[in-house]
Amino acid sequence: MSSGELRFFVEIQSQSYVASDTGDASSPTWTKHCDAWASIVSMAGKESVDGFDSTLGKAQIKIRYRNDITNKMRVVYDGINYEIQDNFDAHGRRKYLMMITKVVNK
Repeated sequence: MSSGELRFFVEIQSQSYVASDTGDASSPTWTKHCDAWASIVSMAGKESVDGFDSTLGKAQIKIRYRNDITNKMRVVYDGINYEIQDNFDAHGRRKYLMMITKVVNK
């Protein structure tokens, strides 16, 4: 990895549910899990729904290895939410964690 490749400071969030005063389950809220330096590379993606193709905003995000990141989390950078679809240790050395993400909103 070249110097400065992990140059984007991102926030990784997890969903939490808070019960209301009446004890009813509320809608999920996103809370900060951790911050990390990352590299973000845009990827081309296509999805076909009911015979119509739509272009997806996908990105590959790399951070230093952590074992507490799951596919139920999201990455937030510059107001963009990236839904984690897959995460894996690319080289099996626990040095970096690669995440394949989909842009949820801009």
